Amino acid sequence: MSSLEGLFINLSEEENSDHNREINDDQTNVEDIRNTEENQENGDDIALQFGKKRRRKISKVWEEFTIIEIGSEKKMKCKHCKSLFKFNESGTTTQYGRHLLICPKRRVSIPGQLELSMQTSTPRCDSFSTMKPWKYDHAKIRELLSHMVMVHELPFVFDEYDMFNLLMKQAAPDFQKGSGSIEISKRVSITTDIWRSGQKLEYMVVTCHFVHDWKLHKRVLNFVKVPPPHNGAAVSDSLYKCLEDWGLERKLASVTMDNASYNDVAVKRLKESLSYLGKLPYDGKFFHVRCCAHILNILVQDGLSDIESVIHDVRDSVKHISATPLRIQMFSETTKQMRLPCKN
Repeated sequence: MSSLEGLFINLSEEENSDHNREINDDQTNVEDIRNTEENQENGDDIALQFGKKRRRKISKVWEEFTIIEIGSEKKMKCKHCKSLFKFNESGTTTQYGRHLLICPKRRVSIPGQLELSMQTSTPRCDSFSTMKPWKYDHAKIRELLSHMVMVHELPFVFDEYDMFNLLMKQAAPDFQKGSGSIEISKRVSITTDIWRSGQKLEYMVVTCHFVHDWKLHKRVLNFVKVPPPHNGAAVSDSLYKCLEDWGLERKLASVTMDNASYNDVAVKRLKESLSYLGKLPYDGKFFHVRCCAHILNILVQDGLSDIESVIHDVRDSVKHISATPLRIQMFSETTKQMRLPCKN
């Protein structure tokens, strides 16, 4: 064999080996593709078998909402204002987040970012302005409003006036309108008493007591001046008008008053007026409750009447000694000489 023929044979053998290597590589790639497709199909089967993966509740919205069931339907309930929203099965919380941004009770109850208030005048210079942080405090607003009503002798329904609430909404958007109603399920009891001011004017206060959610509550219904003559008819008329204003004339169970004679007449007239509206509890046997504190005061005054002269002498002695500083000093030196016990 010549050298030329041997060269051709070697070249043909190398070409065959390269061709076989390419075929093997192609077969390997085909098998890898088939394995990948089989794995994908198996993964799809597993996904279909176990269903769609649920979202994790990582949003802060879930901390301020609760899921409740009304019948067979799920609802989302705001923990602040108790508003109800449709429950999204997909887990989206966009609409719940929008509600939290405008929820008035949430903005009042939770601590938020302080706002800046501009003070445009000072005692020294009218053109000087200062800025300081400020946050709306509903409890403080209610306290100041109560002081304003008492100081300026405004009616108790002043905070229900439409123009006043419009003014407060413009000044503080978080302001909440007060309610003149009382959430009462069945019955209430009232206590009342009359005081005389330094100007010789007589005022009567009416306080309402009731149980709500197994808790005893107390509300001042009215503080009104009682016009003369001061008798049972005037007291009865003032009480009945107060009950009508609050819508409690059909819910009154008992009245607690002191043992003055005009109060007996007032309770009798009030009881007759309410009897026409409906039946009183226990036929009105416990309608008039006499004040225990007033009864104890009468007992003590009756007991002290036996030593009234002694009490009078002691009071005159105290007034005489405390009239001048010199007498007080002399009395102090006398007690020291006689070694009498004294309070520091």
